[in-house]
Amino acid sequence: MKKKDTTFWYEFWLDLFVFYVFLLFALTVFREGYFIWQFKFYWHRPLSEINIVPLIETFKLADAKSLVDFIYNLYGNIMWFVPMGFFIPALSKKHLKFFDVVVIGALISISIETMQFVLNTGVTDIDDVIFNTIGAMVGYLLFFIGKWIKKSIKI
Repeated sequence: MKKKDTTFWYEFWLDLFVFYVFLLFALTVFREGYFIWQFKFYWHRPLSEINIVPLIETFKLADAKSLVDFIYNLYGNIMWFVPMGFFIPALSKKHLKFFDVVVIGALISISIETMQFVLNTGVTDIDDVIFNTIGAMVGYLLFFIGKWIKKSIKI
C-alpha cells in the first residue's frame, strides 16, 4: 500500500459522501424491496416511455392540484443533488471547476434515470436530470461561497 497523506476529517467526509451516494441510489433506483441479486432487466420497454420534453410533466403536476408532488418533483430533485455539487469539489484532490461539477452531476443523474428505465423502478424523465443538475450547481455555489468565506476570515 502506498502511504497517502490523509486526515481523519477527510476520511469522515469521504465516508459520509459514499453513504449519501448509496442512499441516493437506494431511494431512486433500488426502491420497493429491490435487491442487487434480483436484477430483472426490461430490455423490451419502448423508448417512447422516456419523457424527453422538458417541464411538461412538472407543469402537469402543478395543474393537477397536487402541490406536494409538484414541490417534491421540483425542489426534492434539486435538494437531493445539492450535496453532490458540494462534496465533489470538496473531496477532489484536483481543483474542479464549476463546469466539471455540473457535468459530473448531470452524468450521475443520467445514470440514475437510465437505471430506472432499464430496471423499471421509476419514471425516466428529463425534468429529473434538469433539476438534479441545478441541484449540483447550487451545491457547487455553496461550496464556492464557503471556500470564499473561509479564505476571507482565514479559518
